[in-house]
Amino acid sequence: MAMTSEDCGYNTKASHKDAPIVAYGETLNAEIKLIGSRIEGPRRVRHIHWGSGTPNLMPRPSFLKLVETLRDGFEIDPDCEHAIELDPRTVSIELAETLAMAGVTYTSLGVQNFDVTVQEAIGRI
Repeated sequence: MAMTSEDCGYNTKASHKDAPIVAYGETLNAEIKLIGSRIEGPRRVRHIHWGSGTPNLMPRPSFLKLVETLRDGFEIDPDCEHAIELDPRTVSIELAETLAMAGVTYTSLGVQNFDVTVQEAIGRI
């Protein structure tokens, strides 16, 4: 039986251009602002977790803008664990610098499958 992208529980759409990722970031910024405006009372955040994929593919200015939007709309606890799961194929010195600038305190590498057939089917080798 052949593997297809439907056999993977994760986003399998690959993007080789920044435009769709930047657009996603802009939409996420708008959503963060909307949620922040609708929450009554304290908006204290003790934990931020970014899933793998898009956050570490996002250009530095876009990712830092998301973090700024979170800081502007919510009270980030000084001891907040700011975590991110990284796609090991795209980890670089520049990404590490971006994560430090954003205040990320914890990283993990996400590998969902080592089976070459699955990797080929979802376009993530």
